[in-house]
Parts: sequence; C-alpha cells; structure tokens
Amino acid sequence: MDILRRELNEIYLGQGLGEEHLSEQVVREALRKARAFSELSKCSVVVTDIASDKSFFYSGHISDFMGLTESQKAQEELASSDEDFLYARMHPEDLVDLRMLEYEFFKLADKAPTDRKLDIQAYATVRMATAEGRYVRIYKGTRAMQLSPAGKLWLMLCTYDLNPYYEGGGTNPVIVNMRTGEVTHLYFDNQRSHILSEREKQVLRLIRGGKLSKEIADELGISVNTVSRHRQKILEKLSVDNSIEAVNAAVRMRLL
Repeated sequence: MDILRRELNEIYLGQGLGEEHLSEQVVREALRKARAFSELSKCSVVVTDIASDKSFFYSGHISDFMGLTESQKAQEELASSDEDFLYARMHPEDLVDLRMLEYEFFKLADKAPTDRKLDIQAYATVRMATAEGRYVRIYKGTRAMQLSPAGKLWLMLCTYDLNPYYEGGGTNPVIVNMRTGEVTHLYFDNQRSHILSEREKQVLRLIRGGKLSKEIADELGISVNTVSRHRQKILEKLSVDNSIEAVNAAVRMRLL
C-alpha cells in the first residue's frame, strides 16, 4: 500500500546523477558518520544513495520498538532506494502523509540555492507496528546528507526515533529551515482527496457495496470495459492485488 512511490522515483531519476562522477570515498565517509550517529543516539538510521538506487541501514536500539526481526536488524545494504521493510510496518494512513511530505521536501530542497539545500529538513510522527501488532509513535526525520559535485541531492539521511512528546492526532508533518529557524506546517487533506479520481471513488464505493462490474457499469452508465480499466487503475495506485485489498487500503488511508 505504498502509494505515491512512483512519483518520488521519477523525481529521483530526474536528478541526472548518472552523468556525474561520484566518489565512493564520499559514500564510505557518509556511512561511517551515519553508523556513528546511530550508535550514539540509539535511533535507526537509513542512508539512501539516489545515484545507485540503494540504501544502508543501521538499526540502533529503537528497532526493537519498531518490531523488526533479527534478520531485518542485521541487514545493512539494501537493494533499493527505499526503506520498504520499515514502511511496511507503518500505518497506511500515515504512510500517505509521509510520502506527500517527502515529495514536498524534495521539491523544496531541490529548488533551494546549492549552499542552502542541506539546511532543509522534514519531520513527521508516524505509527509503526511492533512485533505484537500494537502501534508506537515514531519520529521520522529526512534531510539531505551529501550533494553531488554539481549540487544535486545525492545522499539522503533518514532517522527513526521514539516520540515521547507526542500529543493529539495526525502526523504533524513539518519542513524546517535549520539556517533561519522557519517552520512550515503542512496539511495534506486536499492532496489526499485527489489521489483517487472522483470516478475511481465511485467505482470503489460500489465495489465495497458488493456490486459486480456489470452492475457498476449499469449504475454509472459506462461500459464494463471502462469499469475494468478503473479497477486496474485503482489497484495500481494503491499497490494492491485485488479489489478487497483496494477497499481495505482506501479506507485505512482515508481516501474514501
């Protein structure tokens, strides 16, 4: 149910980092710092190398609260630019907010002057499932760690820590300028309402009501083939395999 990932991947590819000469020594030094930070702070740390489409994970003690298995905690190099195994433990509703926050953060940091890109950071409080299935509040931070020689966002640093000060509901997504102290609070209700088109919402509500494709077509005045196309688009957007999963995902993500 990792919606919006495709859009983020397209932004990553648009960086054009493959055309630059990127030093492995810079990556090794960044990973040394990330490991040291994880050991010092006890939080989990992920370094994403956008150029090579891979990530590096340092579990820290916080990984016990996040319900990670011993094999997950032991892995260090991940064959993806994403923290899939972490995001899989995140509440679907919060994952939508986090993806939209990452999207806004990346656009803002990318547009900033080269000497200001590292000042931009993003934070949100998300629910993550423990091994027992209960949710704990985790404070997720995202920032650029290293720019490419041409000043593009290259190495990204994400941190996961317990949020003992959390009050109220929601993810409280913010983007912070660490140079000026400016804090921008973000609200994604409008963007969330447009993830599915109005017609896709109509189809999904009818599916939830137990309607078959022929019945949906008759009720909406469209062809069965058009209903099938809407069904397929919904599955793609919600990254699920069938209509039942789509309904459950949409409800949990507050898309309906």
